[in-house]
Amino acid sequence: MLRSIFIILAFLPGLAFAADPLTRAEVENFVKASEKLEELSGKYPELEEEFDNYDMDDAMKMMDQMFASDGSFQMFSVVMKKVSDHPKAKGDVMRIVKSNGFKSTDHFAKVGDRIMAAEMASEMSKDDLEQMRMLAQMPESQLNMIPGPMRAMAQIAPKIAAVVESVPASDKKLVKELKPFDSFQN
Repeated sequence: MLRSIFIILAFLPGLAFAADPLTRAEVENFVKASEKLEELSGKYPELEEEFDNYDMDDAMKMMDQMFASDGSFQMFSVVMKKVSDHPKAKGDVMRIVKSNGFKSTDHFAKVGDRIMAAEMASEMSKDDLEQMRMLAQMPESQLNMIPGPMRAMAQIAPKIAAVVESVPASDKKLVKELKPFDSFQN
């Protein structure tokens, strides 16, 4: 009996992170909601200022927060938490998110995290991944020779590589086809 429990526990982490593939509707709804949320920056300029006024140290701290303790990518989750906590904006944010097919801001953010991870994975070459893996093997003495902000980037590179390698092929294919972030680059 104890052996059976250990076998089940050994497979639980993999099951916990298994997710249904992203759907076309999720990606399209994410883009629509994001465009509407972007319009809120005019109504709540203090939100945009909060994200625009980062110095390099703040940016590195925020980059470190982009990864949950289990190693999963959570960039949109971190941002949506800040936006959702804004006393004036949270009602507008919730209305936009729900009107675009999401159950909550957390649901919206998790879909965004998956889309962003798939975007990174579809853009990253095998050489990029190999360089990230090499950084993970770099001795601490060599890491200490790298200037601060670059060192922080080198330290999170293995986390990025792990996220990128875990993205399902179907998510990469869909994101590559739909190019959800193209509308934000204009």
